[in-house]
Amino acid sequence: MPATGSTRTATPWRWSEPIVLGALSLLLLSSACVTRTSHEYLPSADRDRFSLNAAQDELDQLMQIECARLLTERRPESGDARLSVDLDASGMVMRSRVTASTGDERVDDMFGAVAAQMKFDAPPDGKANTGRMRLGYSCSPTTTTVTIQLL
Repeated sequence: MPATGSTRTATPWRWSEPIVLGALSLLLLSSACVTRTSHEYLPSADRDRFSLNAAQDELDQLMQIECARLLTERRPESGDARLSVDLDASGMVMRSRVTASTGDERVDDMFGAVAAQMKFDAPPDGKANTGRMRLGYSCSPTTTTVTIQLL
């Protein structure tokens, strides 16, 4: 009886060059897309609102703890974040969002939470609006500085 065998053959799937280039381009573009996320913070109903000065005092105290951590972990000794705050018609912050990070999530969370708890003078037109803030910090072994700038 004669021996039988099999031979594997492969037929290449020929793609046209434009389709291949288009697929590769789409793949590269989708992997290169940057997703911008922002963290949102809401005020706590059972806590008092902070004036600008009270928010500064609160952040000064909280940042002393974070500066000790940042220095111990050899993290950046300074940084700033940009925040957006939605105000109601009476000037109360209804929501804050970190739109540009300090690079440290815990500091961003602290800045966002305090900003959400703030109150400002009522807008002159009596309408709800959105404001912008820059919050910054600087740490050294002996000094902690926090800045709040309304933009």
